[in-house]
Amino acid sequence: MAFFTEPDHYVKTILSDLQGAWGCLRDEVVKHAGFPNWDRVLFHIDEAMSWETVRHLERMEPLLLLIRNLAAHGEAPAEVLEAIEAIAEILQEGQSDVKRGKSLSRFQDPTTGPALTRDGACHHPPAVGPQPRRPCGSG
Repeated sequence: MAFFTEPDHYVKTILSDLQGAWGCLRDEVVKHAGFPNWDRVLFHIDEAMSWETVRHLERMEPLLLLIRNLAAHGEAPAEVLEAIEAIAEILQEGQSDVKRGKSLSRFQDPTTGPALTRDGACHHPPAVGPQPRRPCGSG
């Protein structure tokens, strides 16, 4: 019987960055629970992280706008608003790549280091590989 061997490379996409950023936003909302609309923000974050939304990225932008508005009207802490902006930047990058016909996949070769890194971006869960990652919410 053959055993499954661990791959020596992996494919990382902008979608994994989005997933990580959404996870960080969710963590920040839970950490600062209690501001007005926080529960509605959390509900819509979970919707934005759903498989159905990720499969149809065009659904993510309206959800992000709704979340941004709820957070702003609820006077959410700066950490929450910063996490929302991080998602907006990654989403914009991904949409721009798609419009230019660029693939969302990027090859990761462990011998040369990460092919796709986002300085200051929060990765949740931590990415595979030797690069150091900042935990969610750290400065």
